[in-house]
Amino acid sequence: MNRLHRSDSHLKNIYNAGGKNNGETGSARQDRFYHRRPRVIDTYEYHNTCAEAMLPLDGDAYIHVAPAGPADHVPYDEVEVFRVPKGTMVTLRPGVWHHGPFCVDTDSLQTLIILPERLYAYDCTVLTAPEADKLRIEA
Repeated sequence: MNRLHRSDSHLKNIYNAGGKNNGETGSARQDRFYHRRPRVIDTYEYHNTCAEAMLPLDGDAYIHVAPAGPADHVPYDEVEVFRVPKGTMVTLRPGVWHHGPFCVDTDSLQTLIILPERLYAYDCTVLTAPEADKLRIEA
């Protein structure tokens, strides 16, 4: 994965880092289609109780991450973007800010998302970035 974003910090234990499942036994998989959209990072989410895995199935993806922190604050100056090759699984630890991937060279992208069943119903915090903190992916 190539680092593409402006930050010079090196985030540790954010991607390919695994995470605990806090006793959850069920897991769910979701095949999601993401369509080409402007490469503007304006939305972030995180989960407290488990890791999330993403696997781009039919094309490369850009994913953005930021380190875990307070529930009401994304550390915008520490956001990093990675180009994830098709067929490469990325696992995000609990608390890591992220959101859906962006297409790189295709008009749509099928991505396998792996999370415990019904996680979005009880453990998903979503924030929209203020206009001044929206970031553009420039590749």
